[in-house]
Amino acid sequence: RTVAPVLLELGRAELEAGQIANAVETLLLARERARPDSGTLWEIEEALLRTARSSGRLGQLAQALQRGGKRNKPNSFRLLGRVLDEMGEIQEAIDAYRRALRHQPRELETRERLIRLLSRDGRLEEALREHRALVRVAPREPRYLVQLAKLLSDTGEREQALRLLARTGRRFARDRNIRRALYQLYTRWDEHELALEQLQALSRIEPRQTAHLVMLGEQLMALGRREAALAAWRRIPRAAADRAQGHATVGSLYLDHDLELRALAEYREAVRLQGDKNDPMTRGSLCARTSRFLYRQYSPERFTSPML
Repeated sequence: RTVAPVLLELGRAELEAGQIANAVETLLLARERARPDSGTLWEIEEALLRTARSSGRLGQLAQALQRGGKRNKPNSFRLLGRVLDEMGEIQEAIDAYRRALRHQPRELETRERLIRLLSRDGRLEEALREHRALVRVAPREPRYLVQLAKLLSDTGEREQALRLLARTGRRFARDRNIRRALYQLYTRWDEHELALEQLQALSRIEPRQTAHLVMLGEQLMALGRREAALAAWRRIPRAAADRAQGHATVGSLYLDHDLELRALAEYREAVRLQGDKNDPMTRGSLCARTSRFLYRQYSPERFTSPML
């Protein structure tokens, strides 16, 4: 079995030399010699797929994998499923994945591929059953719970999906990736209050992330809570690594919502803060023209059309 990595390198060398047929045979032999639980096996399978794909030999690879019959290793069915999927042989690929899972029911990636294939083929009820099995195998993986909720919604079980997401949010309350995933799903489903809760949680989990505060304010504005939105945006300069940039961000947000006077105040603060006190020439001061630039730029008395 220690020969497998050497055979893998030989197959790659043959591929580089343009000896495609030899490379496929060498990689198949390497695959037979590799340990089932080794990372080398995955490398070999990826190399086999790339080689067969680039040389138009997917059909030959599928035939080589099928020739083993009952002597085929469980991993052969996993790879066969991938090859058949790429060839567009949907049902044959599904059958191969299921045979692989009968031998290795805890193999997560194979079940994920099967679920994606079933969903793509419109067989949502079957995909849902497989996804429930996936969650039973890996109950502590939150992204599987989020994906299950999406499938439940796709099959008309929106209320059940919402209950599952609520439990997931409570269980993984400090997981920022799950909070982002929940926000995206709630937004897609027009559950705006629930989406707002995720943004509020994100702003607590990562208080220095100004993007959360920007989105929180936008969500509040969309819900008609103007003062709460402004309060969220006022927190941005304190959270920002560059306070001047934080004021500029708030000014831009105010302009987007037609709050010109508030924007002007923020931009003035940004300019005031941007003077470099360590500069040996300016000592942090700005010239008269620059210090009044933003006032002139956004003044209601500025020229807005050519002087004719």
